[in-house]
Amino acid sequence: MSNKINKFQTSKLSNLSRVKAFLRKLRYAGYLAIMLVTAYSIYEISFLIKLTSGITIEKQVPASQADVEIIYSKGNLLNAEIVANKLADYRGSDLAISVVGMEALEGRLLRKTLVISRKKNTKIAQMVAEKIGIDNSKVVYRAPIDKDMSPTVTLVLGEDLPVYVQEKAKEI
Repeated sequence: MSNKINKFQTSKLSNLSRVKAFLRKLRYAGYLAIMLVTAYSIYEISFLIKLTSGITIEKQVPASQADVEIIYSKGNLLNAEIVANKLADYRGSDLAISVVGMEALEGRLLRKTLVISRKKNTKIAQMVAEKIGIDNSKVVYRAPIDKDMSPTVTLVLGEDLPVYVQEKAKEI
């Protein structure tokens, strides 16, 4: 009987060796996880060091942003383009202006030039009017038609505009 192999004992041995092999693999996986966490931590620390010791650039941000829509009568296209070019992408320390649209009114004569503020505080509209040389008395408030899509300022360029454009063109 001593020469006979007990099949239960061999399976115990094979299970024990399987458990030991699994524990070895688990230990290597633990080492791998520790190495990955360490490498990621080193990467993050180096990124933070670069971020905090890098060159700082100060960007001047204007105090106000004005989205301007220009409305003109059909015969005033040239003057409207001059005004739009003067206002397009203007950035100063106090004001940034973007022309968001131009529209011609057909069949209607626009006699007077107006600056319509779409916000109750007309300060931005007054700064836009000053930029193109229009008197602040021509700045009026009108509630926006569509609150989500309305520009900040609407310029209505009338027949009296050529006088303003010629005066401002001389200054340029």
